[in-house]
Order: sequence, then structure tokens, then C-alpha cells
Amino acid sequence: MRARWNFCLAQVERNRSIADYAERLAEKNAGDKLKRIFYSPERFNRTEPLHTPADQFSQELRSYGLPSVTRASNYRVAGATFLYSKLEADEIVILDCCPNLIHAIPSLVNDPTDPKDVLKPSTPSIEDDCYDGWRYGVVSMLAPKAAPFDVTFQEELAQIPDPTSRAIRAQRLIAQQRERIRCDGMDGGGAGRLRWMRRP
Repeated sequence: MRARWNFCLAQVERNRSIADYAERLAEKNAGDKLKRIFYSPERFNRTEPLHTPADQFSQELRSYGLPSVTRASNYRVAGATFLYSKLEADEIVILDCCPNLIHAIPSLVNDPTDPKDVLKPSTPSIEDDCYDGWRYGVVSMLAPKAAPFDVTFQEELAQIPDPTSRAIRAQRLIAQQRERIRCDGMDGGGAGRLRWMRRP
């Protein structure tokens, strides 16, 4: 019998204080035992002399008996591939208490400069926030550890016969790896062209 993972993302209003977010999260998960709470990687950057936003949020969460935040995986391409494969295999169920996420997924489109990635909108949107939050949680919790960057780098370039296209792709991969290192996210693998669209 195939295992089925169920993820229910309790939607929380935007533009609240860290204390308000912690309170709302405690209210929405009353009676549930949360094992991990994944938090956007940039929130671990220090904005004050002694504390990061992640430190402050963790302190508030602990006051409600919730776990401290964990830095989420931030590798967009591998994350998008992983999520798409799980949706195609019917291994993820999104409950109807997350209408914004349900609306967001069919609206996702490929990035024309990198078809393996999801296009990041130029202006913030609730749909993009929902997708990022979903990706953070599912990929950080379930995605297998990837092969080392130098291995996946050489394997992908070996599949591109045109020298110019290969050089362009190499520069993009190197830039993505540097960004992952900067954010201390997951070094993920993943392959395949994504087609984010409604199923026929």
C-alpha cells in the first residue's frame, strides 16, 4: 500500500508582528503536536546586534510550548521539481482549509529563463507567498539529500551538446549554487522540465 502524506497549511494573515504570528499559530494548532516549524532562510540574517528575526520568533513560539523555527530549504529548482513529482504521483493532499494555496498552484508558470524553475513574480502576492511556504515545509521535511553539487553540475552539463548553451547553463548553475550557499539552503538535485498547469 502506497504511503500518503497529508499537509494542511493553516493560512495566517500577512503583515502581523512576530508575536501575533506566534499566537495565531498556537491557536490554529491547539491540540496538535508540531515537530518542526520551517522559516524563511533570510529571516535568519541578523537585523539587530543580538538577535535575528528567527531568534525572536523562536522565543515567542517557545512561550506557547511550540518548537523553535528551523531554517527552511531554499533551493527553488530542486524544490519545484520535487513538489511537481509528488503532485503527479498523488502523494500530497492539500485540504480545503488552504484556499489560497489551492488557487496558487494552477497559476504557477515556468520561468522562461530556466524552465525547471517557477517564475518569481515582480511584485509580492499572496499566491507566491503560499507557494513558497508550501515549498519550504514539504521540501525541507521530505526531500532526500541531494548529490554533491560538483556531481550534478557535471552530469547536467554533459547532456548539453552546444558549447554556447553549455557555458550559459554552467554560469547559471554556479550563480544558483552561490545563492544557496549564501542562504544556507539545501543543495538539491532534481531534473526534468516542469509544466505547472491544471491536469486535463
